[in-house]
Amino acid sequence: MIRCVTMKNILILPICLIALNAHSNASGFDTKVEASLRNFANTQTTQDISLNSTYSFKPKNELNSKPKFEVKLLGYLENTKSSEIYIDVPKIAYRYSFNSNSFLTAGRFHPLEELDNSYKANYLDSIGNSWVINEQNPLKTENVGWIGVAQNYKISKHFRVNFTYSPVFIPDMSPSIYYTKDKLPSSQSLFARTPPSKVKINNNLYLPLMISLDNVNLKEILLQNQAFIGLNYRSSKDFSVSLFAYTAPNSVAETNNKEKLVIQNKDLHILVNASPYFKREHNIGFSLNRKILSIESLYKIDTRKLTLSSSLQMTNNIQIGFLHSFNDSQNNADATIITSTKDEKLVWLKSNFRVFENFEISSNIIKNLDTVNNGVSLNIGASYNVFKNVNIFTQAQVFTGSDNSYYGTWRNLDFISTGITAKW
Repeated sequence: MIRCVTMKNILILPICLIALNAHSNASGFDTKVEASLRNFANTQTTQDISLNSTYSFKPKNELNSKPKFEVKLLGYLENTKSSEIYIDVPKIAYRYSFNSNSFLTAGRFHPLEELDNSYKANYLDSIGNSWVINEQNPLKTENVGWIGVAQNYKISKHFRVNFTYSPVFIPDMSPSIYYTKDKLPSSQSLFARTPPSKVKINNNLYLPLMISLDNVNLKEILLQNQAFIGLNYRSSKDFSVSLFAYTAPNSVAETNNKEKLVIQNKDLHILVNASPYFKREHNIGFSLNRKILSIESLYKIDTRKLTLSSSLQMTNNIQIGFLHSFNDSQNNADATIITSTKDEKLVWLKSNFRVFENFEISSNIIKNLDTVNNGVSLNIGASYNVFKNVNIFTQAQVFTGSDNSYYGTWRNLDFISTGITAKW
């Protein structure tokens, strides 16, 4: 796997996380501001300014345990050799009630969240892993919704159904990749992933990979519809089960390509003329949520790919989980492009402990257990409550793994961050 960048002592100032959330309090708003400095340890010296902000608004009048209107805005500014500015609205939803048993949702939203109040989209569960994500700032990755309308019906005391339709499709959003004049991929973005660099031939021969990217027809990509239908059973506030099916293009691009074996300047390599497309998939899924346990599964009918995940709140301070995919389809092509994904024997652990009244430590460990895809993301932090709503914090982020591992690609981007958060 080609590494994206190699930089040393990159100073990021500031990184700001601003969130406005309306709740049922006097003002209807909670506001959080976070600013920090990050210092990257690597091979070159460069300064960088990065800004990350999140805005949310929710009126306090609620409909079926959901706000009548809510909107969330993400903004991310990264300034390396050239500025990269990303703005996205992962959620904007207006809900209109026809009667006590049905309501209509319009905007951009996650259909399963509309159906099941217990489910919160998470890119590390089997459903969120296959859903569209915003990874423009990979350390703030989150799922984003469909643009469309949904009809929700309460058909009995314990059962609800949801029908969602979206006339447009927006794929995953990731750090930008540029192609130079010699058609080699490059990027100014820190966490961008360049395309795979190797091809495996007959299970034992690895050759360099060169990609020639064809023009992209945005109209054909965006004008693809999506549909979702789901049934939810809720016996109590602590137990909920959902069954659902949906059809949508794959959120990650595949390529229509013809591999060619080329000898150029006495070097043997594979040349791929790539035309990216988003193959339509048909999916069925299952979600179970209890107070301390969640289980999710998603089966892709066309590719016969099954993805399972689960999380368990072991104590008030420790949560563990796993994510793994089983792919029954076989690739009979002579050439296989080597790449890694995060849903290969992935396990994670989150913890936080209050050591003293005003001092808390936390950790977040994500690891792939595959032999080749063996990367690790480790984040350890500490925070101290200076005043009632003001905290100072520090955290260390480490990436390890081989070249062909998902998190190992970023192993030159370890950093230490120090900052302050304020809430009001």
